[in-house]
Amino acid sequence: MQTAMSAGNTQAIQQLLSKRFPGLQFQDLTSEEQTIERPDESTSATPAPNLFATASKAATETTGDIYNNYLMGAPSFVRDLATTDYKGVRGGRLGRGGYTTESIVPGAQVALPEVTGTIKTTDKEKMTDRSLASFVGDGAEAGTIGAMGVGRAQEFGLTADEILSKAKQEGLKFGEQAARGLGLDTELRNYTGGASTEGAIGLTALTSARERGLSDTAVKALAQQQGLKFGEKAASSLGLGSEYVYTPPAPAPQAWSGTPAANYNPGGSLNQYVSPTQGTQGAMGATAVGKAMAAGLSPAQIRAQAAAQGLTFGPAAMAILK
Repeated sequence: MQTAMSAGNTQAIQQLLSKRFPGLQFQDLTSEEQTIERPDESTSATPAPNLFATASKAATETTGDIYNNYLMGAPSFVRDLATTDYKGVRGGRLGRGGYTTESIVPGAQVALPEVTGTIKTTDKEKMTDRSLASFVGDGAEAGTIGAMGVGRAQEFGLTADEILSKAKQEGLKFGEQAARGLGLDTELRNYTGGASTEGAIGLTALTSARERGLSDTAVKALAQQQGLKFGEKAASSLGLGSEYVYTPPAPAPQAWSGTPAANYNPGGSLNQYVSPTQGTQGAMGATAVGKAMAAGLSPAQIRAQAAAQGLTFGPAAMAILK
């Protein structure tokens, strides 16, 4: 090509370009032969005239022009990736990306090399890689994430299901407000079985609430709001005292039938409040009930002890204990 151009041989140039660029069209120059003068080597070279005006720019440019216009004018990272494999281009080298000079020319029908290597993670993948514990603020209860921590996680982009899943993986529990915000069931009665005692939360129900994600602090607060007590094992697991332990309600007082009950116990503790001379054996009147209450017994305690000791009550005492 360089030899033909130096000699001004238009036909030879056309033949070479036709082989290099199939489908290239040329103007008919037979009517007037043009001779390209060889440039004086002592003077600076000037660009050759465009002999093929109807051809596309990419087709009529020399390989040096293609290299200079498209590769050298490209960003540095593109130049680093491209291979200068055109004949006539000095400094040919192997680029890191495997792209040829031809492949970066606009409109060229060249298959791009297969890109291999590690693909960067998306923002969503980065979000799911972050631990839920990282959103827990200072001073929070150990092993628990509250409403503010959940709010931070949601602002970061985690969904409620993702938060629940991460909490289970990391062993985190939710505070009362956080649990409500995530749609967890905060009605403790719903964690009890069909054979449970009304008004009490046993160890099985406590375990179910914990597994669902409720923290111990949340369970204790919810129990107080809902008027519930705990069974002895559940209370012990929560570190609660006897005042939080469920006690069954005292039975209703039984009216005096005229004779002592079958389970009457003359040595029962409530008999000390019954007058030995004016009282009725196996029954407590209003005076005896008043003495027992003055000693510190509640009506519920009196009813419970009376049922255990086989004591019944007169009409006035019944009115006091109801």
